[in-house]
Amino acid sequence: MSEVACPQCGKANPEGYNYCSVCGADSPSRTLVEEANARQASDKKSVERTKTGTILVIVAVLLSWVPLLDYLGLLLGAIGVILIILGSEVFGGHHHGMAILAVVVFLIGFLTALLAAAGIASSVGTASPSLITDQFDIYIASAGIVDFSYVLILLSLENSVGRTLVISGFLSAILITIYVVTIIQPLIITVVKNPSEAQYLTNQISGLSNLHLLSAIPAVLTALGYLTVIRRIDKGEIPKGAALVNGPQAQ
Repeated sequence: MSEVACPQCGKANPEGYNYCSVCGADSPSRTLVEEANARQASDKKSVERTKTGTILVIVAVLLSWVPLLDYLGLLLGAIGVILIILGSEVFGGHHHGMAILAVVVFLIGFLTALLAAAGIASSVGTASPSLITDQFDIYIASAGIVDFSYVLILLSLENSVGRTLVISGFLSAILITIYVVTIIQPLIITVVKNPSEAQYLTNQISGLSNLHLLSAIPAVLTALGYLTVIRRIDKGEIPKGAALVNGPQAQ
């Protein structure tokens, strides 16, 4: 039987030994196995975080068009995005960067929408219709920015079908928004010119309440696109080294 010198004390030990018979130091091979097992466990945890986060984001998207439940969706989506970011590094730097960028884009759009909405509310009866229209356009544009963040968050993990579905969801959301704006904007301008007509605006918008059902179209398309990520993970297509992550641990 061949022997191997201990790197710590130099004592000759049988090949494949676990601990040096003199100083008790781990063998180099055992150290490598332990490091590989630790790395494998960490990668597997990151993959599970990404899967769980993706499921939560799917639920959030499907709830986004349902009145009142959309607030629950917002909370679930926030948790999901955090999990996706925490598990992103195992899928490579590109995905990690895209996930961070998606959050930044979302925050820009969300904060811009809040400011525009506040500006519209404070300007009714005091500002010109053109100013209100400009603020309303900013609000609509910010909604588009938020929708674009939904495209970015998992884009690098989707296959071509998933990307097509998510991008189609984004484009359909833009078209639906434009359609709704053409109906709502004239009503808002009417109230700006005549603040006493506020009840008229409320009644008209209430009559258009079914318009929110159109938002189910982009929600379903986006959710189906996100599902391709889970399928790719389960099939071992991602991340690179998935066979190591999902396979048996080294002994």
